[in-house]
Amino acid sequence: MKYFYNRVVSSIFLKDSFAFVVGFVSTNLLSFLTVPVLARLFDPQDFGLVSVITTIITVLISIVGLQYTEAIVLPDSKKEARSIYGLTLNLLAFFSIIITSIVTFLGSDLLTYANREAGEFGYYALIPLMVFLKGFSYSSSKVLVRERMFKFLSLTMFVSGLVGVIFKIFWGKLNFAGNGLYFGLIISMLCEFLILLFLVKRISYIRFISIAESKRVLKKYSDFFCYTLPQKLLNSLGPNIVVFIIAASYGKFYLGLYDVAFRLTRKPLEIFSNSISQVLYQKISSSINKKLSIKFFVFKLASYIFILLTPLFIILWTFAHEIIYFLLGSDWVESTDVVRILIPYLFSGVFLSLFGPIHIILGKQKLFFNMSFIFNLVIIGLLLFFGNNYSFKGFLILFSSLNILIALIKISILYYCIMNYEKSLTSSS
Repeated sequence: MKYFYNRVVSSIFLKDSFAFVVGFVSTNLLSFLTVPVLARLFDPQDFGLVSVITTIITVLISIVGLQYTEAIVLPDSKKEARSIYGLTLNLLAFFSIIITSIVTFLGSDLLTYANREAGEFGYYALIPLMVFLKGFSYSSSKVLVRERMFKFLSLTMFVSGLVGVIFKIFWGKLNFAGNGLYFGLIISMLCEFLILLFLVKRISYIRFISIAESKRVLKKYSDFFCYTLPQKLLNSLGPNIVVFIIAASYGKFYLGLYDVAFRLTRKPLEIFSNSISQVLYQKISSSINKKLSIKFFVFKLASYIFILLTPLFIILWTFAHEIIYFLLGSDWVESTDVVRILIPYLFSGVFLSLFGPIHIILGKQKLFFNMSFIFNLVIIGLLLFFGNNYSFKGFLILFSSLNILIALIKISILYYCIMNYEKSLTSSS
């Protein structure tokens, strides 16, 4: 235990993690605690509409940067990192124009084809703006991670989240027309964009790169486009395809139940995964650049997280009905079964989101792509095929079971990659 403390707890990693986690925990705790308030101000249909829109944005964000954003933290040279960042901004502007054109000229037809209500077009029309704001924020957050500006990144997340929550509550209390959850989302994105724009300009990262420089960066880091992009897109579609299927097959009401249940269970888990993974990515990248071992650090961290989370999941599953009734009221008790079905899937997802990016640092994008491509296609195919043949509960059980299987396979492959890296260090020494 003392050895673990000296190697991990007292390290720079924990100091960076603490700075980042404080802000991330605060942001997610704020979001988690306000779900009961928002559930009493807005109905499941409102949550369902916002869930569809945020899912579309999530899928598009995985495309617009062609995954070159993930390369920002890798090079030792700040000049090289600035070139990658400049490329991601150019790509973001290019794809934002394309998405705007599609929405403008084909938006109404696409809504009709998707069997959506014509009155919802106004909400979908602002998707290009939200993609641009979120895409810029995602790329800029990688810059702050690279520069170890975790305190600023934490503050940005908290402030933008707080502004969005206040706006949603204010809208709901005054009973304004329209979906306050939707407009609060836009306000939060805009706030995050403005703060990050100020920060990256302050550290002189925003720069114009020439066509020749863009081609050089595109070619040098082409693995991110060839392998990471298709894998990330499939990874995004795999869990999120359920949102589109529920919306189409079961309606916005059931989608709202799913969305609220997912928020209540996922938000606390993001404290343990996304917050630490941001710092973990930089820590392991630095260790591998220096040809240092990562096995002890990764395995010990995983074991401690497993020991910590297991009893929490058991308590949540056992008292799901009581928790939902206490937090949301009797109108939302139908979410109880959704919570219990999602718990095993979310448990496995914690470890995958926490340690998954390691394969990128190890240069194993091709291996992960080939394996993930097959299994994610299987998931999407089965969900689409059985979407209309199961009850809502049966469909969620299928969804959860398939994703648990995929998570276990990916974790096994990641273990294989780490052990191969350790063998290469031994042979080279």
